[in-house]
Amino acid sequence: GLVTEWNPALAEMTGLPREEVVGRPIWEVHARLIADPTRAERMTGAVRSVVEAFFRAGDAAWLHRRMERKVRRPDGSECILSSEYFPVRIGGELFLGGFFQDVTERHEAERARRESEARYRALAESTQDMIVLLDREGRILYANPAVARELGRPVAEVFPLASPWESLVH
Repeated sequence: GLVTEWNPALAEMTGLPREEVVGRPIWEVHARLIADPTRAERMTGAVRSVVEAFFRAGDAAWLHRRMERKVRRPDGSECILSSEYFPVRIGGELFLGGFFQDVTERHEAERARRESEARYRALAESTQDMIVLLDREGRILYANPAVARELGRPVAEVFPLASPWESLVH
């Protein structure tokens, strides 16, 4: 369970220089990166347990699965790392390898998109103007409450009757 390699990209992502990581048990390195310090001790034991089980069995259910977690760097900044682990055999010796990627920007973009959609939905739901979203075939994908008010029918009734949209106006 000792770290045998720590490349410059991983050092940059985590803020942990190679010389502070190589030769240390992976669960100790993991503990230094846990964003919630109240979970560090429990998580350290859990990581140690699953890593030791992997080396005893040579396999584990969590291998080849993408995992994402928030990590706290030594400088206090946080990021979200995506990781995937895999077994490596070199000269008959078993190692645990991993791929890591900083996905913080993707998570921030997804959060910003959700917030933007929520603002748009709040605006669309509260305006007195009718808003209708159509697909390429003219089917209604969305109609705000003003549409139902103007048509005199609940939105749930409007959708099945509104394919294509011309059926609403003819």
